[in-house]
Amino acid sequence: MEETLKLLEKLTSIGAPSGNEVPLAKYLSNYMRSFAEEVVVDHLGNVMGRITPLRPDAPRIMISAHMDEVSFMVHKIQPDGFLKITRNGGIPEKNLLGQLVELLGDEGPVKGLIGTRSHHLTGMDQRYQVVPIEDLFVDAGFRSKEEAEAAGIRVGTPVVYKRTFFRSGSRVFSNALDDRIGITAMLEAGKRLAKERVDAEVWLVGSVQEEWSLRGILPATRYLKPDMALCIDIYPATDTPDLNAKADLGLGKGPVISEYNFHGRGTLMGLIPDQVLRDTAIEAARQGGIPIQRGALIGVLTDASYVQYEGTGIATLDMAIAARYSHSAVESSDIEDLRQLIDLIVRTTLLWPAMPKKTRKDLILS
Repeated sequence: MEETLKLLEKLTSIGAPSGNEVPLAKYLSNYMRSFAEEVVVDHLGNVMGRITPLRPDAPRIMISAHMDEVSFMVHKIQPDGFLKITRNGGIPEKNLLGQLVELLGDEGPVKGLIGTRSHHLTGMDQRYQVVPIEDLFVDAGFRSKEEAEAAGIRVGTPVVYKRTFFRSGSRVFSNALDDRIGITAMLEAGKRLAKERVDAEVWLVGSVQEEWSLRGILPATRYLKPDMALCIDIYPATDTPDLNAKADLGLGKGPVISEYNFHGRGTLMGLIPDQVLRDTAIEAARQGGIPIQRGALIGVLTDASYVQYEGTGIATLDMAIAARYSHSAVESSDIEDLRQLIDLIVRTTLLWPAMPKKTRKDLILS
């Protein structure tokens, strides 16, 4: 797993906020070319790699993971050089004060800090309040607006969490595990599948703008027209003291198969998976001796939410790795779960084409 972890560390080191995924997309497209038979990039920036021969007579499988990460954007440079920011994706405001960030400026990255009121001057009524994003600012050491602009900072400059990566035993801690650990699993599974005789045409997709609207993957889905889709992402772990009454999802307990997810607010959706595909994944896990966890939570959603509605409907399933502290500056997962997730992706992809029933439609008509 050491090479896999080196890949994960490399992927997490590249800042790729929603809508600004180009540096990671370049890396991903070059990496895919080392084992894929064809690599395609669409106008939105989705990276697609075909890892098996063309099979017009066989079902087409899409395995996807999103490249982007939750982030911020500069929306005002003040005369004194402080930077006002807005959120790009589901940023947890309760965690932001004092966080180190990187501004992805036109002249290169600039380090900064989300300012926090001096403790000595914080009133008792303010010590337990969450400061809303509109009241936050970044201090990057600039003395004026002109100095900030000379450093390549402007309205619209993307801002990401400071890059962090370390291990403790089988646990890995890093920024942007959502979803660089999914990208890692997809690539490693893809390399294995490229050496197999798969009774399907298999494509890998690194998608864009998942954290912003979930819809970035739609052009790729419309281009590929898959019959089946596996969406690889993280799933919130609930094995910390603050969440252990919520569900039984933990690190080191195997990959997660989502039985149900739903955003629960706004117009975003969720996924109730295709039952046949879900059962195929569970059978693949049984055959491989892979422990699995089942998730059913409100507040979770992925690219799969919209993929399933394309064409005449696509058999879609969320496969995930449990992660603590989602969308915070540092998230955590277990390396053994990653190894098992890679194996589960491979086994499910090999098994599904051979199943006599492949979708809900087959259940209804049988």
